[in-house]
Amino acid sequence: MKKGLNAFHLKLLAITAMFINHLGHVLNADGENLPLYLLTEVIGRLAFPIMAYLLVQGFQYSRNKERYALRLTVFWLLSILPFHYLFYPERPIFPFNNILCTLLLGLLLLMLLERVSKPLLQHVLIFLFACLSWGWDWGFVGILLIASFYQYRQRQDGVTGPIVSLTLTYAALFLCSFLLYQKSLLLYDMAATFGLLLTIPLLKAYNGRRGYCPAWVKWGFYAFYPGHLCLLLLLRFLILKS
Repeated sequence: MKKGLNAFHLKLLAITAMFINHLGHVLNADGENLPLYLLTEVIGRLAFPIMAYLLVQGFQYSRNKERYALRLTVFWLLSILPFHYLFYPERPIFPFNNILCTLLLGLLLLMLLERVSKPLLQHVLIFLFACLSWGWDWGFVGILLIASFYQYRQRQDGVTGPIVSLTLTYAALFLCSFLLYQKSLLLYDMAATFGLLLTIPLLKAYNGRRGYCPAWVKWGFYAFYPGHLCLLLLLRFLILKS
């Protein structure tokens, strides 16, 4: 048996980190318990880099990339309303609000990059897709991370560079926001950003195997996203009711 972490292990880590992060939001940690908020944010930072990395891995080995995109589309659409009412109920509904949409856009970008050989045109496509994702969940930095994982996929260490770049970019954005708005919570966000570095040893431990993946597990990981959002909405309702 090949040692290390397989895709199944990484997916479990990602959804667990995501659930803890979103649970912190439901418990209003950012307004009532800042140390808890920092902890849930640090843990939550593990989720997207793992998902982005596995997206690139899945893209390389997928026999039907269109079907892959269709699955992401279906569960993105199912997640729009629960994500909206969990995080931004006071705002107008924004359909591109959840991480599955960003992953879908990243997948579409990879499908185009695969067909384009000229580096200049590839960089233009990455720039356009990054601009398109502005304001989405993980937005342009998420698209840049997916593109970086793809472009560095043949290198022996194609993990550290993209993760470090993402960390520094996010930290700089939060620092600029703090200097502009003078909200102390932004300093906690900036500190939590360095939790992204924890994904480096996890992704380096990936052994390239799918691991345990019967059909119910495969679809279960997709269904987890809208499912856990609905569960947390119910939890919030019970908390408010009590």
